Amino acid sequence: MKKQKKLHPADLAVLCSEYAMILRSGIPLYDGIAILSQSAQDTPSRPLLEHIQADMQQGASLYEALADTGQFPAYMLEMIRLAEQTGTLETILEDLSAYYERIARYNDALRSAVVYPVTLIIMMSVVIAVLVVKVIPVFVTVYENLGIELTESAAMIMNAGLVIGYAVMAGAILISIGCLALMIAWKQGKEEQILRRAAGIFPFIRRIMEKQAAATYASVISIALKSGYSIEEMTEGAARYMPDERSRARAEHAGRAMMESGSFCHAARQTGFYEPIHERMIEVAERTGQTGQVMERLALLYEQQTIERLEAAVSNVEPILIGILTFIAGGILLAVMIPLAGILLAMS
Repeated sequence: MKKQKKLHPADLAVLCSEYAMILRSGIPLYDGIAILSQSAQDTPSRPLLEHIQADMQQGASLYEALADTGQFPAYMLEMIRLAEQTGTLETILEDLSAYYERIARYNDALRSAVVYPVTLIIMMSVVIAVLVVKVIPVFVTVYENLGIELTESAAMIMNAGLVIGYAVMAGAILISIGCLALMIAWKQGKEEQILRRAAGIFPFIRRIMEKQAAATYASVISIALKSGYSIEEMTEGAARYMPDERSRARAEHAGRAMMESGSFCHAARQTGFYEPIHERMIEVAERTGQTGQVMERLALLYEQQTIERLEAAVSNVEPILIGILTFIAGGILLAVMIPLAGILLAMS
């Protein structure tokens, strides 16, 4: 089968929620999926729903029908496969819906955090280009028409303004081209490579990615435990579902620690994802048999912290970029207006 593009997390959240609602209402899953297919007339999701319905009509399980489409992530498929075997499908679908909804919120916040500064930078480039190409030549023409020779200092200031203006315009254009290339790469699904490089340059991006990794790890563990996985199995396999290379390496280290010690608390400490107070929560949860509940709480907590940090980053970047634009534009204008002011004063 031709490789299909994976569904967006927001679509996964809606689909899992609809399937959970079908099971909760007491309608047989196949009948409910048939209803969804009929109600999806003239929508992009219709072929997918019909594909799932056709497979289930031939006796396939939900896991088999979803896997056959090639459009669902491995983690979701694995959780559904085990949930069907353990009779926890409704609960797992609800948890998966919440999980992918959190991922969708994070992706939207991350996209805004990237697109907004890029848009401001492009706008800065346009403003600077207009100043250099349209405004500065007007002042130069005024000086030429006046027929007055500028003093050495005035000429130096104006020439410096022209040189700086053209240099800044060239730099701004190059930055804008780079930003556009970044956005194109982002749309092509290269987020991980972009974020990995950005994290190596900007510490605040690295901290945001660590928070998101902590939320993902907690979600993976909590949902897997409800599906019927043992804590040992999921700790060893969690690395497959982590969002980036760095977090995968940490999760793999935790898996090895789990095999050696048999303690999930010890393994969670090895990831370095969680603050000391939350590590103590995990320790108490392990002793009292509430690991799944505590990891679910931590997933929500760290997801909220991730969103807050993204929003804070955007709010901090905006005034900085606006300040830079104001400084550059004002400097260019002053460089050409100061000589003119001197001429007007001399003429009065």
